[in-house]
Amino acid sequence: RSEFYEKSLKEQHNSAALAEISAYCAFQNSCFSKSLNDIVLKHLNELENFDDIPGYFTVMEAVLAVQDQYQGYRFDLFLGYPQPIGYTRHPIPYEYFGVAQVLGLDGEIYSYRNIGPDQYNMGLLAGLWSYKTKWEPFCIGSIKELLKMMNHSQALFEHFLTIPAPTYQTARYSDWFYGYLKQFIRYEDLGPSASTYMLKKHRS
Repeated sequence: RSEFYEKSLKEQHNSAALAEISAYCAFQNSCFSKSLNDIVLKHLNELENFDDIPGYFTVMEAVLAVQDQYQGYRFDLFLGYPQPIGYTRHPIPYEYFGVAQVLGLDGEIYSYRNIGPDQYNMGLLAGLWSYKTKWEPFCIGSIKELLKMMNHSQALFEHFLTIPAPTYQTARYSDWFYGYLKQFIRYEDLGPSASTYMLKKHRS
């Protein structure tokens, strides 16, 4: 089964049909949900053609929209679990959380991992934060598709707004989107989207 999804996602023949199949298989099936999520994140991290980004999100949008007891689990698998980053400082023998120094407000305090394979255990949000200054086409395309997904799913939108920021500089993860995207595109180009709330907050 995994070979079928690997090949279908790579070739991008009919993302809509693959999305429908994936949503059907994901219902009440946490194992399939995790397996598909790992494949999607793996390929997104290896992406060479950024025009393929919408195809991956089309599949994941259908899967995340499935309403069963695993819907929240799928949100966390795809986006990543917010986890405080631990630090150790010798000779102190125990781990503590937060930035390494009080002055380091831009230091990361949260990571966004999932329980996938070690080499691809970053959720989507971890990838966006890590690549925002190194891989801009990926970040811009992925944020655009993520906003579209949230526009179609109130549950995903509400879940996303609860995710904490990676640093002490802002309150929510979403707070860095506005300033980042403003460097490259106009928000109007995204069309109606779940970013409306964030835009009003930043413009007020």
